[in-house]
Amino acid sequence: MSEATLSTHSTVASTSFDWDKIEWSKFSPEERHRLRHRMLEEKHRGHDLMHAEMILILFASIGIAQVLLFLWRIKHRKSYQAITLLGMWIIPFYLCVQLSFWRMIIVWSIFSIITLFVMFKATRKKLHVNTPRLV
Repeated sequence: MSEATLSTHSTVASTSFDWDKIEWSKFSPEERHRLRHRMLEEKHRGHDLMHAEMILILFASIGIAQVLLFLWRIKHRKSYQAITLLGMWIIPFYLCVQLSFWRMIIVWSIFSIITLFVMFKATRKKLHVNTPRLV
């Protein structure tokens, strides 16, 4: 290692400096790797606190969302059940379309059609007891 390289390297170790003015060609590949790593560390200094804040915000948001869902379920049961049922039908279908799981889409569609037919039949007016049957 030359003396210029050593003096620059010692400068890097002690203080930060303008990374744009580095003559990268003077350094060996290992030193360049170390310097680039050091540059990334300086760029991202303080990000660990930001990530900790983001995690706390995430946990707080999840907790608040759970409380709101619970209150919605207690106060407005029918709308909660309707939206939940709709979500349980749409979300898997959307994911299967996005991921091109065509077999699942076909089975899901057949299952949905059969379920809708059963629901249709269940909501129709019942036949009178005296209605003749086919024997």
